[in-house]
Amino acid sequence: MRLKFVILLCLCSLIVVLPVQAQNVCSEPNGKVTEYAFRSRLAGQIMRYALYTPPCFELSERAAWRYPILYLLHGSDATGTDYWLKLGLADALDAGIRDGWLPPMLVVLPFGGDLANWNYFGERSFANVLLKELVPSVEPTFRADGQRATRAIGGISRGGFWAFHLAFLYPGVFSAVGGHSAFFSLSHAPSANPLVLAQRAPDLDTLYIWLDHGRYDYAAPNIALLSQRLSQRGIPHQYVVYPEGRHEAAYWRAHVTDYLAFYGAAWRDFQHRR
Repeated sequence: MRLKFVILLCLCSLIVVLPVQAQNVCSEPNGKVTEYAFRSRLAGQIMRYALYTPPCFELSERAAWRYPILYLLHGSDATGTDYWLKLGLADALDAGIRDGWLPPMLVVLPFGGDLANWNYFGERSFANVLLKELVPSVEPTFRADGQRATRAIGGISRGGFWAFHLAFLYPGVFSAVGGHSAFFSLSHAPSANPLVLAQRAPDLDTLYIWLDHGRYDYAAPNIALLSQRLSQRGIPHQYVVYPEGRHEAAYWRAHVTDYLAFYGAAWRDFQHRR
């Protein structure tokens, strides 16, 4: 508990709180979660995602505002877009925005189904559906800021793999990447494998990088290996081993606030623009 408090305190100290005037305009206490669907040409199927929009998003006087955006990916046992929501994500976002340690933000929760669990890294991969179809569709529609500096990606377990796969291949697209009990395997294709990309991919030092796992997580060895390989290249990153926790929902639920604090800190220079 003490470790969690210290981490959160350090991260929150980096965040620039939004101007008081902007905060006072909004009287809505909570954001909204809505599910959407689109037909993916690459996947050849309907893909679903949930979207968290912050309080007062729909007010006409804020129509010109632009928001930072976070893509959070689920683990291999997901059955729908509610994976992160079951961990208390929406409540944590509402509290962080209300208390001022998070900026109002958009959070996209894609559901990858079987596609996200396949070790397929060609044109029809889950990563390409996200990068080439979902991102360019969602961001202009929902007034995302649309800049690298205000776009982040993260994931749990299998979702952590995809997040690092994308961020390490395209560091010019994302400013921050988080892996929460991320599942990495040496058997994945070298061209797609974050463990390999950590050794040779360019511009990784431009990313804010977070890795974490609990003490009893079976995925820990390869998370530690990724951290080691980043350190060997002198690439800054945060690697947090909590003194409790397994590869399970109870662990992630206990640390959702920490995760959001990391993404918020990565956007500490962000200001809403009219």
